[in-house]
Amino acid sequence: MTYNESTKSFIKLETALKELGFDQQTIDLALEYLDITNPRNNELMRKITTRYYPKFRQYNYREKLDKAVKSEISDTGSDELKERYIIFSSMATGPYFRYMTNALSCRAYIYSQNKAMYMKPLTDFYGENAEAVWISSKISHRPNDSIQYAFNVNPVYSADDAIRTFNFVSPDDIIAQLLLCIFALDATELPKKSLLGKTKIPDTAEFAIKKLAEVVEKKPKTTTAVFCLFLAAYAEASYFVEEYRAFFDKNIVKYCDELTQGLMYLKLSTNRIFDLIEAQPQCLTDRYILHFVKSPDKNGNYPAQMVKLAKDHPQLFIETMKNAPFDTAITMEKMLKATDPKYNAEAIGLKATHQERIAKLIAEHFKHSDEIYAYIMGKAEIDTILPFADEEACDGRHKKMYYIVAYGEDDFIIRCIAVLSIGASKDTSDPLQLIGNDLYYNTELIVRAMVRSGLPIDIIIRSLGWQIESSYCKEVIINKITAIIPEFKDKATIIDVSKMAVSSRLLYIRLLNIADSNKYKDEFFALCDDNSKVIKAELVKVISAHKDWHDDVCKLLAQKKSAKRETALMIIENQGADAYRTELEKAYSTEKSDKLKSKISALLGSEAKPAEISDEDLVTALTKGTKSKKVLWLFEQPFAPIHFTDDTVAEDIYLQALLLTYANADEGTLPPEGKALAQKLKADELETFALEVLSRWLEKGAEAKTKWTMYFAAIYGGDEAINCLTDYIKEWSKQSLNMRVALAVKAVNAVALNGSSYALMTVDNISRKYKSRAVRAAAVDALANAAKQLGLTTQELADKIVPDMGFDEKMCRTFDFGSRKFSVYLTPQLDIEIFEGEKKLKNLPKIGVNDDPALAEKATADFKEMKKQMKTVIDAQKQRLEYVLMLDRKWTAEAWKALFVKNPLMHCFAIGLIWGIYENGCLKTSFRYLDDGSFTNSDDDEIELSEVMQIGLVHPLELTEHEKEAWLEQLDDYEIIQPFDQLRRKVYKVAEIDKNKTACELFKNTEITNTTLVNRMTKAGWYKGQAQDAGFFYEFIRNDISGKEKDPDGKLVNIGMTAELKFSGTYIGYYEIEDVTVEELYFRLPDAAYNDNMKLGDVSPRYYSEVVLQLKKAINK
Repeated sequence: MTYNESTKSFIKLETALKELGFDQQTIDLALEYLDITNPRNNELMRKITTRYYPKFRQYNYREKLDKAVKSEISDTGSDELKERYIIFSSMATGPYFRYMTNALSCRAYIYSQNKAMYMKPLTDFYGENAEAVWISSKISHRPNDSIQYAFNVNPVYSADDAIRTFNFVSPDDIIAQLLLCIFALDATELPKKSLLGKTKIPDTAEFAIKKLAEVVEKKPKTTTAVFCLFLAAYAEASYFVEEYRAFFDKNIVKYCDELTQGLMYLKLSTNRIFDLIEAQPQCLTDRYILHFVKSPDKNGNYPAQMVKLAKDHPQLFIETMKNAPFDTAITMEKMLKATDPKYNAEAIGLKATHQERIAKLIAEHFKHSDEIYAYIMGKAEIDTILPFADEEACDGRHKKMYYIVAYGEDDFIIRCIAVLSIGASKDTSDPLQLIGNDLYYNTELIVRAMVRSGLPIDIIIRSLGWQIESSYCKEVIINKITAIIPEFKDKATIIDVSKMAVSSRLLYIRLLNIADSNKYKDEFFALCDDNSKVIKAELVKVISAHKDWHDDVCKLLAQKKSAKRETALMIIENQGADAYRTELEKAYSTEKSDKLKSKISALLGSEAKPAEISDEDLVTALTKGTKSKKVLWLFEQPFAPIHFTDDTVAEDIYLQALLLTYANADEGTLPPEGKALAQKLKADELETFALEVLSRWLEKGAEAKTKWTMYFAAIYGGDEAINCLTDYIKEWSKQSLNMRVALAVKAVNAVALNGSSYALMTVDNISRKYKSRAVRAAAVDALANAAKQLGLTTQELADKIVPDMGFDEKMCRTFDFGSRKFSVYLTPQLDIEIFEGEKKLKNLPKIGVNDDPALAEKATADFKEMKKQMKTVIDAQKQRLEYVLMLDRKWTAEAWKALFVKNPLMHCFAIGLIWGIYENGCLKTSFRYLDDGSFTNSDDDEIELSEVMQIGLVHPLELTEHEKEAWLEQLDDYEIIQPFDQLRRKVYKVAEIDKNKTACELFKNTEITNTTLVNRMTKAGWYKGQAQDAGFFYEFIRNDISGKEKDPDGKLVNIGMTAELKFSGTYIGYYEIEDVTVEELYFRLPDAAYNDNMKLGDVSPRYYSEVVLQLKKAINK
């Protein structure tokens, strides 16, 4: 091929086609045809010979083609080029052209959704045969080893289209040939007898039957799936030629179930085959009927065949219903009630049947089954089963019967809940799911039922705890239960919770606290030896609220058990150390635990050590006996020498002591002893040592039990350690293992502990960017903690940590080589320009012989690090400002100038974006900052800013069309490219009639494949909702948290918004490709209770607009 400027752009495509087996003549014709600088010449395509290329079966070849098509066809944005490529693909490979065009349709699973994109070029080229070409690509080359794969195709409801399609499928493709026969025959009207009594077979049926005969003559090898296709074709043919009926009747009984299943996939327009099946008494079974039981469609209509079977065979239908799975039976009865006005539910007795079945099912899970059954059926009192509470265990997975959904709450279900509560233990899982209940969704109902049933409080607390432990949403459920505890606080009493689940112990503490905290003071202190962090935190919260319990806290600090002393220190930290200084000093002198001693030291601050302890004594105390064992694994290989600041070499025992201060410290704290020891070492060598410690920990598999090494490395390992940990956070947060996600959360805390601007900016970026909600939440909390320590809000902290990268206010940074100096300037577009004096250079030069080696090497390394960090910083700030656009952040004019005018990196954002002056949240004037330091409005008139003005990023929905056009014209005149699309983004407003609604229904009933929805939503920053029955989830959620602030009670709460999109649900892990239906969109505050949704009119207009814009791209793309 002779290359010109156009064909050069298809080098990857040509390579991929060659590897697939395309001959050079076909490739040359393709490249000439794809040259869009010339008019489309379809005659070139008619010279191509259609072939099937076996290498399409091999993924590696298809992948290479996909990448070539994406980069050289799809990413060009040219519709003409895409259309020509579709035509070429269809001519070159015939019905297999879907393999050629995966990259155009974002992989095959959304191929059918892009039909419109294909039909335009196919119609231009094939005319009336375009639909047939499309059909051929859907039915060809289907696997023959599965009913689903063979039958599950989009139906063809036109006999003419089916007949035309025969011309475009391979005569050797048996499944395609049989499918076309079935479609053609089913879509052909049945013939009517003439006046002479003769029947003429319609042309389409005659043609299809002829094709069927040709397939039969080939005597192909058949699988069950292919044989069922033959049966379906024979059944359809028998309506036109009676002789075909005998073969069908002979085989249908054996293959009834498989064929019926296949026909459900096929969705033919008539019931002809079903009528033939039902004519065979042996086929008319409960299993056959259950194939047709489906919920009604969105118009409330049940499947026609289901209604017909109920009408034609009422007794069999009712018997099937009574024996059917619970939810299936309910659907069947609902259909009968909807379609048969004479149906008498009470006489049929389905509810009674279900009660008896549920009672037996529950009872068989218990040792004392007879007594359990009698109680559930109302024939015995609860006292008869309470003695079994410590003996029973009931696992409730798998058989789920949604009794309450079907029949409501009644005495029967309350007795069921009571029994299942007795059966909940550490060895069971969700016993309530036996009756279709879930503690997450039915919290209030379940707890109230337990109380109403008369269960003792110890059984209630124990049962709830074990069920909470098996849930992914422990905190949410516990908070829901806490909200209704006041309803039964009179049941509070002291019980033994030592052997109960952590969640039980937590609920117990909350119950006692809500009932009467002073009454149960002694019980709270008795529980302080609990080793659970959750319980410790709850007790600390309860006791810290009572400063009048000071003496009891002092007694707790003097206890023998270290767990109690640790709890006392946590309480003192909350209440303030000043009130306990004497007791703390006494405790410090007697404390033997290094961990607790470090904690006391931190509480006492500079007064921690009663006398100055020498470094030598500190090292000895830390490493005494076998204490060094915790860190010896790091010293299996020697470290590079590390020197003190006086140039003497630090011995290993000193380094071990330094590491032990972190190994012994409370997680996420900075031990003062460690800081003291580190200050004596040379900073650059300490950084190298910290990086090596991190490397050795990672090589050992990054074990969670030694995660303290992350904190040490983050504090002393410099930016390189931060970058390394950030990479691992990204990797760990993607893994399905909870332990790795938990480690990612800890790594976020470690990075934040570094405290540098770069580290905190990295955490700020994680708080918005990462898909893992646990990791994002950890980043939000870490920033809030850092802000609290600095006396700032999280938003002020985010401003403060934007680095200037060493540039001065003139946008210049100097790199010193000794004999030469280079000035690097930052342009308004955030590019860099390098000068040596007046001479402009393309890049920083190599080190010369006359340069100072040390200075030049440092300058070169600093330059490389600057370029690397600049990209990270700029990307993070772009994302942060687009987040600001969504969440409506405001600055004072003074703070705005400090961030956007004085910081060189933020300067371009000041120039490239449109800003606004706001009063009481409303835009008064929009303005732009010019690089000469002045401010202009949309009419290009200069304005002044006063220091007290509120400045924010303007959202286009706040501008009139005239203002927007004026700004766009001004930006165009000054040749300014916005850092992100601010003004041209589409806006969406809540309709006036919808403002009092809580549900946005813009996307309701939109159908999309599950894989497409999951991929697009997670990519847009939404995360999957809680997994429910059978591992399905039914919502996507996005938490947009801009920071934290204290509520009137002094509690830290999240600032921002939460959006939730409901849909019909799919499996949370691996999933089969299927259509799902999008439902309503809801908004609420981040800490609001589940379903405490806002009215749409109360949602921030810009947040509503941005969320809808995201969903338009994800769902309606």
